[in-house]
Amino acid sequence: MKIILGITGSIAAFKSIELGRLLLKKGHRVIPVLTKSALNFVTPLSLTSLLNEKVYYDMFELEENKIPLHIKLSRECDLIAVIPASFNFISKASLGLADDLLSLLFHSAIVPKIVAPCMHPTLYENEILQKHLLNLLNMGVYVIEPIEGEMSDLTVGKGRLKEPEELLEEIEKVIEIKNKLKGKKILLTFGRTEEEIDDVRVITNKSSGKMGFSLYKVLKMTGSRLKVIAGKTDFEVPSDVIRVKSTGDFLKILEEELINESYDALIMCAALSDFKPKVKFKGKIKKNIEKLNLELEKNVDVLKEISKLKNKTKFIGFALEEKPDIEVAYNKLKEKNLDLIILNTIQTISSDFIDLKIITEDKKVFDFGNVPKVKGAFEIVKKISEII
Repeated sequence: MKIILGITGSIAAFKSIELGRLLLKKGHRVIPVLTKSALNFVTPLSLTSLLNEKVYYDMFELEENKIPLHIKLSRECDLIAVIPASFNFISKASLGLADDLLSLLFHSAIVPKIVAPCMHPTLYENEILQKHLLNLLNMGVYVIEPIEGEMSDLTVGKGRLKEPEELLEEIEKVIEIKNKLKGKKILLTFGRTEEEIDDVRVITNKSSGKMGFSLYKVLKMTGSRLKVIAGKTDFEVPSDVIRVKSTGDFLKILEEELINESYDALIMCAALSDFKPKVKFKGKIKKNIEKLNLELEKNVDVLKEISKLKNKTKFIGFALEEKPDIEVAYNKLKEKNLDLIILNTIQTISSDFIDLKIITEDKKVFDFGNVPKVKGAFEIVKKISEII
């Protein structure tokens, strides 16, 4: 695998040299791309000598074929890891600024991206930086959090870069997901349904679609052959997403897909309405009515119905509960013939976080606590990659 190793201005930049060597020993090709500030901490000569590759840092350098360097490198690389990532680089990446080669590469390459923040605790804990890190997570970037340790001024706090062996382990996890899922055919649903009361009003729920969209971003970077069906969301979705409205619509299109196509996995992250109006009123119900009795009936259980079509496809479902009840979630897994179920609690509806627990068919429970949804998406996708 061809990896761009981005290095920014940090006292911990020396660890990147050792990390590069470890990646090299694993059989990867490592291309160093430095910011101008990084040149104060590591030299191109040392990197070239140890990694056997040219070092890049000039955004205006042209290759022999006259293609701009950031375009050439972004087309050829399989992964970008910016280690260490400074306050300045993280802020630029979050805001979409691209005034040097590394930031241009970061924005132009459609590959998995990793950043490992490294800075003094006062900077790492800064509210602005934390917002930028959350923004990067929401864009599908894998963040390797720093650890607590001694800083250059001998103070102790969170901001220290992990050791090269630990960084290698994190990078290998992202590479493993990409390798296992590349070319796999995956069907993903997310968003909420709407059941019509009349031609104006609907019954719906509070799901934002953020968890499913986080899965979309992570899966897109794995090279999987992804097809997405989405209901209503709180945000715009890409043009390759098929939009549907009601629970019945979801059932119809999913049946068609599973009958006519062969998928490696179905991820049912959509929040489908459990009930719908028994009768839909024509036009608009007038507000001068003093009292309106609305009779609801149970909606079709889409996942239960399509599980009858299951063959080699792995089925992944979600359970949203008031409390993190493992037994209730596991019973749903068995009832609906699932291979994995993701348990979440109602407190995180519409937020950027998920109280993530993954339960397997043999009742193993992986508890990740309250994590950003994109970080949770990486863990979910990793578990999916292990069973496909």
